[in-house]
Amino acid sequence: MDRVVWGLDLVWWLVAGMVVLAVVVMALAAVPLLRRLTGLRRGVLRLQRHAATLERLRGRAERLQRRAEGLDARSAEIREGMDLLRAGIRRG
Repeated sequence: MDRVVWGLDLVWWLVAGMVVLAVVVMALAAVPLLRRLTGLRRGVLRLQRHAATLERLRGRAERLQRRAEGLDARSAEIREGMDLLRAGIRRG
């Protein structure tokens, strides 16, 4: 009962060929995706560098704002002193 059926052998070859063809098609479809991933990776790195730069700039802006607030308070003191001097000069 070890009879080989010719049609069944052909079906196995067809199935194997279809599997190989599917693997080849998938590999060919993956190549552009991999190229795109490298471009996306470069874009992510560029965005990370940009975000780090923005974070540094934000820190500098906060320091400048605090300094401006300090200078504003100091200029108000100077204005008050000048007003007192002017008032004293007018009375004297």
